[in-house]
Amino acid sequence: KKLAAKKQDTQRRLKSERKRSHGELQNAIVRQSDTVKSEKLSYKAFQKMFGKSINVRAPGFFESGLNRKMNSLGGRFISIKTYTTKLSQYDHTTDTYVKKPLSQRIHIFGDGVTAPVQRDLYSAFLARHCDSDVLNASQAVEAWPSAEPLLRQAALSFSQLATNNGYAKVHVKHSRSVRRRRKSSVKGNPNGAQGCGSRSGAVATPRIVRAAKSAPIYDP
Repeated sequence: KKLAAKKQDTQRRLKSERKRSHGELQNAIVRQSDTVKSEKLSYKAFQKMFGKSINVRAPGFFESGLNRKMNSLGGRFISIKTYTTKLSQYDHTTDTYVKKPLSQRIHIFGDGVTAPVQRDLYSAFLARHCDSDVLNASQAVEAWPSAEPLLRQAALSFSQLATNNGYAKVHVKHSRSVRRRRKSSVKGNPNGAQGCGSRSGAVATPRIVRAAKSAPIYDP
């Protein structure tokens, strides 16, 4: 019962902190633009592939919340069909589509001249030039010279976030073991607090390592 209650409390605190963090990032996006474009993805499929990670971060809830917020403010939330646009496969330097494994997070251009760029950032750049589920390739080619340095600048922080912790990762120390260490420290040192360091004397609560760092805004 105690374990179940502790798990329930952890889930409750995680849900509350995730809601706050989602709202923070949604507000940051809304402040930048009145139009948001997002690829229409199957988060159920993601859940089968990544399991607990998707349950913790809840990207589906984030997207639906952002959609509601954009609509309430008179903005637009546009879902782009991946089947017709194939943004993760397209290469504007060769005007071709090349399938990549999901594990490959870098887009390597086929012209042999343009330096590789982070895959998700490149897809976001292409999404900006999608109209009615159709990619405007000529527009993307024209906009690339001004967008390229911004994408590379954004990649520096993006890669760091992706390898660090991302969204809503729970770090909970067992309170029972902490209490035991605290008691042993107090017994060994009658003065109490001086012998009990901050690491063992405090119980960490669930916290979200936010991925909401501002990236350069591309606006040609």
